[in-house]
Order: sequence, then structure tokens, then C-alpha cells
Amino acid sequence: MIIRGVELINFLSHRHTRLEFDTGIVAIVGPNGAGKSSIIDAITFALFDFHNRGKSNKHLVRLGASYALIRVWFEVGGKRFLVERKLDASGRTQSAILVEELGNTRRLLARDVRSVVAEVEKLLGVRKEVARVAFIAQQGELAEIIESSRRKEYVNRLLGLDAIEKAYEKIRFVLREWQLRERQARDVLKFLENELKRIKERMEELKGVEEEFERLQRELEAAKREVERIKNERSRIEDKVKELEAKSYILESKREELKRLESEKADVLERLATIEDSIAELAEYESVAAHLNLLREAVNTANELRSIAKRMESLKRRIEEYEQIRKEYEELRSELSEYEKMREAYEKAVSLEERVRSLRERLQNLRKHREDLQQKLRDIEQNIAAMARKLLNIRAGVVIDIGEVVSRLASMEEQLKSRIDSMRARIDSLTRERGNIESKIHDIEENIVKLASAHGRCPLCSRPLRDEERRDLIRKLRFEKEALREKLERIRSELAKLRVEVEKLEKMLREYSEYKSRLAMLMGYYEQLKGELSRVEKELRDIEEQLKESNLELMRLREVMEKYRILEEKRARLQALEGKLETLSVLREEYEELEAQALSLYERLEDISDRLGVSLDKLIEIDEDTVSAIEEKIRMLEKLRNERDQLRALLEQYDTRINVLREEIAKLEQDIQPLESLKARLEELRKAERELEDYIMRLNQEIGAAEQKLKEYKRLEKQHEEYEKEIEKRRAEYEKISRFVRDLERVKNALSPQGLPRLIRILARSMIERHVREILARFNIEFVDVKITDDYDVILVTRYGEKNFRMLSGGEKTALALAFRIAFARVLAGRGRVNTLILDEPTMYLDEHRKRELVNILRYGWHGGGKILPQLIIVTHDREIEDAADQVIEVDKSSSGESRVKIVTPLA
Repeated sequence: MIIRGVELINFLSHRHTRLEFDTGIVAIVGPNGAGKSSIIDAITFALFDFHNRGKSNKHLVRLGASYALIRVWFEVGGKRFLVERKLDASGRTQSAILVEELGNTRRLLARDVRSVVAEVEKLLGVRKEVARVAFIAQQGELAEIIESSRRKEYVNRLLGLDAIEKAYEKIRFVLREWQLRERQARDVLKFLENELKRIKERMEELKGVEEEFERLQRELEAAKREVERIKNERSRIEDKVKELEAKSYILESKREELKRLESEKADVLERLATIEDSIAELAEYESVAAHLNLLREAVNTANELRSIAKRMESLKRRIEEYEQIRKEYEELRSELSEYEKMREAYEKAVSLEERVRSLRERLQNLRKHREDLQQKLRDIEQNIAAMARKLLNIRAGVVIDIGEVVSRLASMEEQLKSRIDSMRARIDSLTRERGNIESKIHDIEENIVKLASAHGRCPLCSRPLRDEERRDLIRKLRFEKEALREKLERIRSELAKLRVEVEKLEKMLREYSEYKSRLAMLMGYYEQLKGELSRVEKELRDIEEQLKESNLELMRLREVMEKYRILEEKRARLQALEGKLETLSVLREEYEELEAQALSLYERLEDISDRLGVSLDKLIEIDEDTVSAIEEKIRMLEKLRNERDQLRALLEQYDTRINVLREEIAKLEQDIQPLESLKARLEELRKAERELEDYIMRLNQEIGAAEQKLKEYKRLEKQHEEYEKEIEKRRAEYEKISRFVRDLERVKNALSPQGLPRLIRILARSMIERHVREILARFNIEFVDVKITDDYDVILVTRYGEKNFRMLSGGEKTALALAFRIAFARVLAGRGRVNTLILDEPTMYLDEHRKRELVNILRYGWHGGGKILPQLIIVTHDREIEDAADQVIEVDKSSSGESRVKIVTPLA
């Protein structure tokens, strides 16, 4: 990447600044506070979304401006790109875009901040964290990476070894999970194989069951055919027996009928003789029959006259009663004068009584509802109390305040979170410490191996080394190694305990969260119920007050209601009497009509008396019974004569029927002679049928048992096939899991401290050594070789011996720091992509002599020995840097505080 230009509008102290950068050394110079570093902040903010002005973006917008705009042009691989970012007055991003410039056209690559940073990372092939180290050295950072005591940790993090360590921990966890799956798959496979063996053994036991089942089926079919033949014969004989039994029944019935007819004939003969005697006795009543009708008329007329007399007597009594009713009616009419006045008061009392009944029902319902609400509230309080006793260890019997429970739960949850965070921080710290110790142990082991094979010269520092000194060094290293191993075991033990404790605390935290959610739900429901209870109690008080008032009013109206009920009864009596008074006139008219009818009947009796020659008094004494007795005698005589004729005809019918029956009985007796022999044969057939059915039942039982075994055999056959398929599937799954576990073990070994991290460290040291060696060759520095130790300490080998960074002169330190910085950037980002390096105030902590040495190194490195990098941008307040620069940009501030930019040395 090469920075080609930047434009700042209302950014920090720049109202409007636009710069174009060339290759070579670009020096941005000016006094402190002039706004030089703002240009670098603008570049890093636009490309990677970071700056050195704190965490907030609010102060990036120039005071009083409504927005800020940054544009950065850069090249990657010969292609030109533009990043543009705009902020509002509060520092919030309004827009962010990345475009590729294609002549007069542009192609949009990304639209928002995250997408822009991701696309820039993709173009450069590095993450923004790495880019911050690879391309930019902030104020005072030029030699910091070499001098820092945490150099190794810092380099390991930039090389991604901390991520590998985390991946190693994760792969160990995943491996344990898959090893558990492997054991489970192996156990399932073993179980299935044992089941298959059991199925095979049972199938061997059931061999031959199919042949036995078929034999029993054949025997059953033969028995069923024999039963069918017997049933057919039995059915035929049963039909014949039924036919003959029917004839036998008919024979018996005809015999009984003959016996009955002969008995009935004898009775008829006896009855006929009795009738003849009775006719002779009743012959004298035939002479009375001529005057019977006139005598009947006289009896009827006398009876009617007596009936009218009784009716008239009854009417007379009723008329007297109705006269009393009329008097009562007149008295009631005078008493009912107040009825209409009392009616309105009564209706009001009835309505009030209905309201009291309704209020009492509502009161009863509300009291029941209140009891339900109170019970629900008690249940919720008991639930909360049970939760509190379980979670907060509160003794039984102690009064629990719900608000205190909520507060203590929240407090305990925060304590748990704090303990978990503290333990996690401790775990992270111990994990890093463990990695460092493992790395140190590995380094010690390598040094022991090197010392063990060394002869005459120390392989670690190249100084002369005697055998005794070598053995002392090895003993010291081994002692140090053992001490580190003990410390490593303590760390691992503590890590295991911490992880168990964290898991336990996280479980408790989940439980507390669940209880907290449940408690919140219960509290909401509790408050809702309390509000409902308050409303119900208020309504209860209102209704009780209304009921009290209504009862008082109702007691006052009770007397009115009782008086009205009495008047209502009298009113009903009055209405009933009105109907009866109408009946009085009707009774009087009826009495007069009966008097006229009685006179007419008396005159008719006198006429009949004259015609019969009987006195009127004797005629009236003749009653209905006498006339009826005479009539009965005459009717009986006629009836006996008719019956005599019928009995004579009946005797002729009896004789005919008796003769026919005797002939039919003789024929039926001959037809039923074979009945007994057929019954004997039928019994034999039934016995044979029962025996066969018992045999068939036994066969069915045996077939059922054989069928169950056959079904079991078929089921076992199916299970056998299914188990074989399942075992094949499970075996393939087990082998697949086993292969995956082996792969995971290889990955784990590769990611272990002795695997990939060690290889990366070795390669990184080798590559950094090579690049530092190559870059230092461009500077005017005398050296023989460059070595990078395991701690990334840089050793410069000269003709006079080895020098670490602290032993170098000022110029050597500056050259070595710059070379290490460029070399490290090449290792991180790749040599082809590291085309730009930005140094922000590299001379901040240098004295005048070292500043001059830096200028000489830059001049020689970029002009004398050829360009180390295509572009080097230096931000500095020291004018001496201008002597080494290809392009100089001067920045200062106006009296109003705005940054001003001037191109001192124009573009080549």
C-alpha cells in the first residue's frame, strides 16, 4: 500500500487541508500542536477506524463545525482506491464508503464503517490490529518493541500465538467431548452386537416351528371338515325330529281338544235340561207384558216428580246462602276503599326487596372472590418464601419481606457475576502464564540439548566454555526447569479448580436468573391480585353500606306490605263474590221453572191412574225395582228360549268335530312312530360333535402357541436384519468418530506449545533475522551478523563480538530499531504489501547527536543504498529531518487556531 493523498475538512484543527504524497521520504514538519499528527489520525481513522484522540469521536469534529469529512487516496497492486468518511457534529458517522477509481468512473466496494474496514483488510491482507503495527509507529514507539520487557508477549500476540493457544484450549475441550462420543458409540455397538447374538440364539431355539405350525393347520382343517359333515347330518335329523315333535305336539293338542269337546258336550246337554225347566216356570209372566209400558211411564213420571222436588229444596237453600254472600260483598266494598292508595307503596317495597336479594347475592359472590384472592396471595407468598429459604438460607419461622428477597437476590446475582468475572480474569492470567512457562520449559530443554552437545564454546553466547561450566549450566537449567514444572502443575491444578468453580457458579447464576425471572412474574401477579383484592374490598364496603340502607327502608315498608297483602286477599274475595251474585238471579229463575214442571207431571200421573184403574197413592208407591223385576222375568224367558235353540245347534257341531278329531289322531299316531330312534341318533351325533370341537379347541391352542412362536421367529428375523444394518451403520459411525478423534488428537498435538506455535516462533525469528540483516546492509552500519533470541532480543554480531540492543551506540540503536520495525512489518503483512511506513515523532526522545544519526541513516538507507521501502512518511517537529526528505510538508497554526499546510519541497 502507498498513500497517495489525503483531504481533511473540519477535522480536528484543519478547516480544509488537501495533500498529495509522493514515494520516497515524506516529511511532515511543524511545531508541536500545529496539527501534524492529525493528518496521521485522519489516515488511520478512515482506513482502520482508530485514532489516538481517546475512545470518543466527538472531539474529531472541529469546534463550531456541523460536520467533518476525510478522504484518503491509496494504491494497492497498481490499483487506486478512495476511502471517504463523514461525521456529524456529535462525532457519529453519517457515511463511510470505499471505491475503486477506474479512470473517470468509480466502482463502489463498501458502504458502512465495518464493511469499509473489512474490505481494506482484505486488500492489504492483514487485520487492522496487525496493520497498526506493520504500517505505523506512533510517537516514541520506534524502539519500544525492541526495548520493552514484554517484547516476547507482544510479538507472540501479533503473530497470533495467543489465538492458537485459545484454539488449543478449545480443541482440548472438543476432543474430550468427542472422546466421550467415541466411548458412547463403542458401548452402543457392543450392546447391539450382544443383542444380535441373543437374537441368533433364540432363532436357533425356534427352528422347526413353521413345519409344526403347518402340520397342526392340516389336522385342524381335517377336524373342521368332519365337524361340518356331522353338523350337516345333525341338522338334517334335527329338522326331521322337529317335524315329528311338531306332529307329536299337534297329536297331544288334538287329544286334549277331543277330551275338552266331549266334556263340553256333556255340559251342553246338562244346560239344555236346566233351560227347559226354567221356561216352564216363567210362562205365567207373558200376560203382564201388555201394560208394562204404561206402568213404566208412571214410575218414571213419579221418579222425575220426586227429583224436581229435591232440586227445588236444594235451590231454596242456595238462594238463602247467596243472600248472605250479597251482604258480605257490600261490607268488602266499603273496606277496599284504601286499596289503590296502598298499591304504589307495595310495588315500591317489592322492588326494594328484589334489590336487597340482588345485593345479598352480589355480596356473597364478592366475599367468595375475596377469599379466593386472599388464598392466591397466600400461595404466592408461600412460593416466594420457599424460594427465599432455598436460595437465601432463611430459617423456617422467620418473617420474610418480599422486597428484601428481591434486593438480596439482585445483590447475590451481582456478587456471583463479580466472582465469575474475577475467576475468568484469573483463568486468563493463569492460561497466559502457563503458556509462558511451557515456552520457557521448551526453551530450557532446547538449551540443555545444545549445551549437552557443545564442545569448547557456549552455543548460547559463543564465549569459551569449559566442561565443568557446561555441566553447571545444565544443572542450573534442569533445576530451573523442575521449578517451572512444579509451578506449571500448580497452575494447571488451580486452572482445573477454577474452571470447576466457574461452572458451579455459572450454574448457580443461571438458577438465580431463573428464580429472579420467576420471582418477577410472581411479583407482577401478586401486585395484580392485590389491586384486584383492594377493588373487591372497596366494592364489598359499598354494597354492605347499600344493603344496610336498603334493609332499614325495607323494615319500614314491611307493615305496608302486610296490610297490602290482606287487602289483596279481600280484593280477590270480592271479585269471587261478584261472580256468585250473578248466580243468585239465575237460581231464582231456575226455581220458578221447576215449580211449573212439577205441576205438569202431577197432572200426567192422575191420567195414568185413571187408565190403569189404580189409585194415585198406590201408583206412586210402585217403584222402579218392581217394574224392573217384571221386565227381567219377561226378558229371561225370551233369552232362555233363544239359548235352547242355540244349544241344540251346538250339539250337532260337537258331534261333527269329535268324529273328525278321532280320524286325525289315528293318522298322527302312525306318523310319529320313528321319533325315538331319530332322537337316539341325534344324541350320538351331538356327542361326536362336542368331542371334535374340544379337539379343535386344543388344536387352536397349539396353533396359537405355534403361531406366537412363528411370529416371534419372523420378528426375530426382521430384528436380525435391522440389527445387522444398525450394527453396520453404528460401526461405520464409530469408525468415523474414531478417525475424527484421531484427527482431533493430531490437531491438538499440532496446536500444542511444542507444535505449531514453536514452528511459528522459529520461522518468525528466522524471517526477522533475514529481513533485519538485509535492511541493515542498506544502512551505513558495520556488522557481521544479526541474531534474534527466543525472547526476540536482537543481537548484533560485529568484528569485536556480540552486542545486544542496550550495548549499541545511538546510531546503531536507531538503525537497528528502524530495521527491526520494517522487518517485523514484512513478516506480519508480507514483503510485497509493506510499501509504506509511517513514523510519528520518531525523534521525540532522541538527543541532538542521535537525531543527526537518524538523518544520516535515512539519507543512506533511502538514497545511498537504494530505497528500503517505496514510501516513508515521517511526522516530526525537528527540521533536521528535512535534510533526508524527498518531499517536505510544513504545518503551522494561524492566530485563529486553524492548521495551515504548505508544500516546501514540491512533488518530483
